[in-house]
Amino acid sequence: MSCSRFLIYSFWGIGLFSCSYNTPEYRIKIDYSKSVDYSISSETNFLDGIQGEIRHTEILEDGNAVILAGQHLYLYDFQSDSVLLRYSNRGRKMDEYISISDFWIERDGGISLYDMESRKILTFHEFNGVPPKIRTLDASQGHVFDELAPLTDSTYVGKCTYGVGAIPELCLYDKEYSAISPIGDNFLNSGMKASYPFAPIDNGVLYCGCFSYDIYQISEESCLKKYQIDIVKGSIHHKRYNSEYEIMQALNRTMKNKVVITSIGNMYENDESLSFRYIDNSFEAYLAIYDKSTSSVHSVHLIPPEDCRVQQINITETYLYVWMMGRSGGVMVYRTSEI
Repeated sequence: MSCSRFLIYSFWGIGLFSCSYNTPEYRIKIDYSKSVDYSISSETNFLDGIQGEIRHTEILEDGNAVILAGQHLYLYDFQSDSVLLRYSNRGRKMDEYISISDFWIERDGGISLYDMESRKILTFHEFNGVPPKIRTLDASQGHVFDELAPLTDSTYVGKCTYGVGAIPELCLYDKEYSAISPIGDNFLNSGMKASYPFAPIDNGVLYCGCFSYDIYQISEESCLKKYQIDIVKGSIHHKRYNSEYEIMQALNRTMKNKVVITSIGNMYENDESLSFRYIDNSFEAYLAIYDKSTSSVHSVHLIPPEDCRVQQINITETYLYVWMMGRSGGVMVYRTSEI
């Protein structure tokens, strides 16, 4: 695998409270080589009107999907199999964006589009032409965030933006997106990112950082390592490296002929299980389903149609959604309740 091929994928002080590094509540052992193959139907069609790398997807309570593909954010309706709308437009007007850094779902159901370049957040609550709520951020609000997730109706957790000096990895923000305090003791050592690192749960969010196998549960009151993923084969031995850039170099050189698990994301948790997507350095995608009561893991190798690549998944109580991009840049989704 060439260096350029790997780079295409996904890399486009003590705080208010510290994350606990004690024994995690759950240890999950995964052997990718024992995964069950699951071939996605070749009859899956491309979605009209959506093009580009699928960077982040979320399923709303009404069953519609919000899709960040390329530099556009879409609302997709599964009942009509069509795009209902495209949020905002690129430009320099107040209700437009220069670029989309990411988006998140607010606790009240609103969709917030984040343009870090212009330090702007557009929040949409209705889809009938009502203008978005616009917030412009300034430097006085503290650590700039790269990605964000709501913790409560009035607080957020954010992954900070890499910069000069010691930058905390995570920070707590108020309802006006001003920094309150760092979360935990970790500091950023690169500006790299993979999948959207957060997953909402009833009492906070789950978080898994870049190249990490540890999943934390974060609330306003605590930050606990809840899951430790033990990769039986193909793990990154983090203690050998001083930074994520060194890991990147090793993946493209000394480890390029080995299968290495590089990313964990698209997490979904309920009372009985934890599910997540994990990826190797050849872009092969897997779904892991961990049963809390039996401590057993079901691992599925997701095999897309020819010339397609799995980029994101979403899991709900009803469906598994597998989002893929074809060689031409077209987007497709496979929805199933069978796995």
